[in-house]
Amino acid sequence: MFKGIGRVFKREMKQLLGRKRSIIIFFVIPLFFTILYGNIYLQKSIKHINLGVINHSPSQLSRTLVQGFEKSEAFTVSRYLEDEEEIAPLMAVGEIDAVLIIPKDFTRDIKKGKSATVFVGANGTNMTISNTAMTEATKIIGTVSAGITVAKYQAQGLNETLAYQNVEPISFRIRPWYNPTNNYSNFLLLGYVMAIVQQVTFYFTAISISEERKREERLEELLRCSDSAFSIILGKFLVYFFCGVFSWVTAFLLAINAFHIPMRGSYGLLMLISLAFFSCICALGMFISVASKNSLNATQYSMLMALPAFLFSGFTWPIEVMPKALQILAYIFPLTYFANNVRDIALLGVSFQIIQKDLLTLCFGTILFFLLTIIVFYYRVLKKACPELSAELKA
Repeated sequence: MFKGIGRVFKREMKQLLGRKRSIIIFFVIPLFFTILYGNIYLQKSIKHINLGVINHSPSQLSRTLVQGFEKSEAFTVSRYLEDEEEIAPLMAVGEIDAVLIIPKDFTRDIKKGKSATVFVGANGTNMTISNTAMTEATKIIGTVSAGITVAKYQAQGLNETLAYQNVEPISFRIRPWYNPTNNYSNFLLLGYVMAIVQQVTFYFTAISISEERKREERLEELLRCSDSAFSIILGKFLVYFFCGVFSWVTAFLLAINAFHIPMRGSYGLLMLISLAFFSCICALGMFISVASKNSLNATQYSMLMALPAFLFSGFTWPIEVMPKALQILAYIFPLTYFANNVRDIALLGVSFQIIQKDLLTLCFGTILFFLLTIIVFYYRVLKKACPELSAELKA
């Protein structure tokens, strides 16, 4: 049953590493994209959002508010505008991404002890920029507002402590745990790396058998390497499993060390879930390979599986808020059981108990697809393509 696994493994590895294109795609491309994505998010958070200011109430109070925005790293006051009609054209050409509007009655209302209103708007076509702009603007306005009110109470004779107590009868502090600086690199980089390595591994695994079927002599050569369908499938499976794991580990270590992604959890736990994940996608890839008519179909099917996997994995958008039908679809993809666990191990340092259910699901998927691959390979590929050789082979 196990005879010939080494010969199949050696033959497959020689074919894979014998092509420069395969080496580049499997091992260089993941590292290249890790560096590329890491540098895209090198700044880690959104800064220097171009801000337009419309000040209809020039005064020391309004200038204090504008200075609050000028001193913030989140904003760069790039334009002072005369009226609201200038906003849309400037946003359309990218001159400004957000706007601060101080109305005419701003200073008068504050001096009369009334609540003054200011308006902050942002270009919502880029939600990352608009969300950052709104969040930072809320902090700045709140801080300036508190400062103005404290100064008013102090002028009435209250000391600073009592003044702040009157301003903030209920105080609060915001503390984002595990990613306190809202670092986009921490949030997204590992997900992108996982998606890339998955795509590469899935592609090569999916064409591993279908490529052999292009020419009868290649298929016959493969069949003579072993005495069973199990050995042939396992020999090929191990090549792409080891290569996939190696590519993932090197890309992960590059992300951790070069771009300072925190690694708070256990490397052993990370390797455990990684081995289960790559086992599952290699088994699924092998199944697609034997079930496809040719390598073109195998490539198409692998793309159909791999491309939406990241979107459905829950890494960037929670599965729980998807429509029920899409939630069911999301749990078909192996990446769903891997992506969030990797991030939680790295950023939260979760324990084995947290990931064990997903780990078992990936192991079950591996066994299921591996057995299906052997059955389909024996009855569809061997008996159909080489009936005389299939008689000599065991399932």
